[in-house]
Order: sequence, then structure tokens, then C-alpha cells
Amino acid sequence: MNVVKQILLLILLMLSFSCGNERSNFLGFDTRLKIMNNQSVDYYYCTSFTYPNLELVDNLYSTRYTLPSMSTDIYTHQCCWEELLMECCSGYLILDFFEKEKYEKQKWETIKNQNLIDTQLIFSVKQLDSMDWLIKF
Repeated sequence: MNVVKQILLLILLMLSFSCGNERSNFLGFDTRLKIMNNQSVDYYYCTSFTYPNLELVDNLYSTRYTLPSMSTDIYTHQCCWEELLMECCSGYLILDFFEKEKYEKQKWETIKNQNLIDTQLIFSVKQLDSMDWLIKF
């Protein structure tokens, strides 16, 4: 009987951490944002939570994700994208893309100091909703 109570308590705790958004998964991670690379070039990308500042910032770009040619990456965030974007950056998401070949030839300090972004995309929550959170480039 004690084990059953513990299991129920654990389930209730897990549900309490969920986003409450029907598009989030069971544990509360928002898995809606998908980034599709339709090009024949491999990329790295990172997000910026600095809007309206569009320059590269060291501490916010510590994680860079690979995005191979003709692939899609699911960018998962702990609940919820709308809340995060409204809290940090006026409801805007900035994605910066770097061609893998060029990126790997440069030091991050050089890329950051010279703002060597190959492609920068900026989306509002409204735009992301209208695209069903699928970004193609």
C-alpha cells in the first residue's frame, strides 16, 4: 500500500511540473520547435535570448547544435516556449546559423567578435504559431 502511495505521489509531482500546454510532452518539455535544413550544406545553430540585441553574446551561445544537410532537429525546451520568449526577449526568438565548414575553421572568439553569422532568423511567437513551430531554411 505504501508503494502505491509513493507511485501516485511521484506521478502527481511529474504532472505538476508539466507545462499545461497540450503540445508539450508528459514531463513538461516543449518539443514543438523544429528546425529543418533544406540546404545541401551542414550548419551549426544557436538561439539567442537577447532580443532586440542581435549581436553574438558569449554566455548565451555556449551551446551550439549541429544541423546536417537535409535534416530536421527538434529543439526541446523546458516548458514553455511562449513563456520563455515573453520573459526574456519581448516574445521573439533569434536563431543564428553558421556553415559548419567555415565555423570549424574559426575560433569562437573570432566568430563572436566579428559577428560572423551566416544566417540570422528572427520570429515572433505569432509567426511561430502560424508556421506550426516548423522553421525551414
